[in-house]
Amino acid sequence: MTVQQQAYAFAAMAGCGCALGIVYDLLAAAASLSGGGRAIRAVLDVCFGLLCAAALILTALYLRTQTARAYVFAAAALGFALYMNTVGRIVRYLTGKVRRIVRKN
Repeated sequence: MTVQQQAYAFAAMAGCGCALGIVYDLLAAAASLSGGGRAIRAVLDVCFGLLCAAALILTALYLRTQTARAYVFAAAALGFALYMNTVGRIVRYLTGKVRRIVRKN
């Protein structure tokens, strides 16, 4: 792969990581708003793990890159971390507010 192709793959995997961050917040919000306990959270965590694996593999196949490259995992982790520390914080704050409102009613 050329450097340009690797840079594109890095950016695409970072986008995949951001998308996985959104999915994680959606699953966490669904778990907390459903009032489910540890069992529901465990099932959703397993589902999220399987979804992460599938998303990374499918994205790597689409990009025609190897899935086991260190920069592929680093890019996905970076995208996930960027989402969780920027937009994800706002989403979790608002989810907490909604959860408190739902509990009061």
